[in-house]
Amino acid sequence: MSWGLSLLPFGIPALVMAAAFYLLLPALIPQGMFSYQAYLVSLGLSLLGLLLASPGVLRLEGVPLIWSGLAGRCCYQPRSGTDWRWTGGIFAEEMAGYLLIFRLTNWLLTQELIPLPAKLPAFLHPQTLWTAGILENAAGDLQFPWRCSGSPSGCWP
Repeated sequence: MSWGLSLLPFGIPALVMAAAFYLLLPALIPQGMFSYQAYLVSLGLSLLGLLLASPGVLRLEGVPLIWSGLAGRCCYQPRSGTDWRWTGGIFAEEMAGYLLIFRLTNWLLTQELIPLPAKLPAFLHPQTLWTAGILENAAGDLQFPWRCSGSPSGCWP
């Protein structure tokens, strides 16, 4: 690929991302959208554009859009049994470490060896029972149209 053609997969996405953050994001917030939600929309639209443009760029490079062509382009090597055993072992170790730290933290909190701040929000408190109200406060009153579908009470079942 020539230097000029490399601007297509790298320069245009950089401009789109910059436009999303410097033009779209500030335009969405005054429209009543929460800043985090506006950030996700602008980032999501930029990434969606990259995803939709990638088959065209691969075609420009002459890569066939089949698995063997993509595997060759991305230098994908099939994983051996040893690779999968290492992956499984690391995953199991991570989960065991998480469980150990979770149990240790809860024990320290129940023994009151770790003081918690007095005004800790409920969605940050480690012993909070998660309810719909707490989830809505944590999400900043984002509207989820699918959460009330099929529920007779019009809320979480």
